[in-house]
Amino acid sequence: MKFDWNEYYILAKWLVDTESNRSSNTVINSNAVLRCIISRAYYSAHCQASKYLRKYEGLIWLPKYQMGTHEWVLNCFLKDSPRINYPLRSKKILNFEELTASIYDDLYALKVERIFADYKEYYPDLELQGLKLAQDCVRRSSDVLDNLEKLYCR
Repeated sequence: MKFDWNEYYILAKWLVDTESNRSSNTVINSNAVLRCIISRAYYSAHCQASKYLRKYEGLIWLPKYQMGTHEWVLNCFLKDSPRINYPLRSKKILNFEELTASIYDDLYALKVERIFADYKEYYPDLELQGLKLAQDCVRRSSDVLDNLEKLYCR
């Protein structure tokens, strides 16, 4: 059975809603929950973007690109990327450049936060913004998913 990457978005959204309504004396550390939200929000957007490239644009990542899959997916949505030698075929969409620029911006911001959430012991932005940062990541993930849907519904 294929996994629906939107489930990560649904989980992140549920965790944000739960976190904003829970009391501070629960067993689960709030920092761990917020980091999980950020990570799941990113992976939902990244995996759906990768699926879009494969299914609707016929593009797949290959080791010869000399970049990781995360960077490759991001670069596919970057206008005139010097490292990707093919344009997305969807350019016939009226607001294609606006949609892909928005996808790129949101994926990039999510990736930066996800790296902190998954790998950094000290996460200053999370200390300062807490739930607001996690909510912003969920919103960005939702925006990527919505914009990808606009691209597939051409």
